[in-house]
Amino acid sequence: MKIIASFIISTIITFIYFLKQYERKHMTKLDEIIEQYPDFEFLKADGFDDCVIGYEYNWDGNMRLIYSIKGIIDKLIEQGMSDEDAIEYFEFNMRGAYIGEKTPIWCQDDF
Repeated sequence: MKIIASFIISTIITFIYFLKQYERKHMTKLDEIIEQYPDFEFLKADGFDDCVIGYEYNWDGNMRLIYSIKGIIDKLIEQGMSDEDAIEYFEFNMRGAYIGEKTPIWCQDDF
């Protein structure tokens, strides 16, 4: 009976381990950042969680998310915008918006 119980427990532990590994593979960079800093509030660009490429921690203790401009433009195009409309939308509505010291950083990564 102890052998069966031990086998069941080890099987459950192994299952949980592989489940966590699976979840980790399917996490976005934003998920990983939030998991690492659960008590910190980040200012996010709605709908672009998968475009986060990192974060900045600056001298005054503020943290800001860093977004891929290429990822954002590509996502807008996937949603049906033309190249020009996607760029214009990003430039006017996102890059042009200052929302305070936690405003995200836009990384020019399309070269």
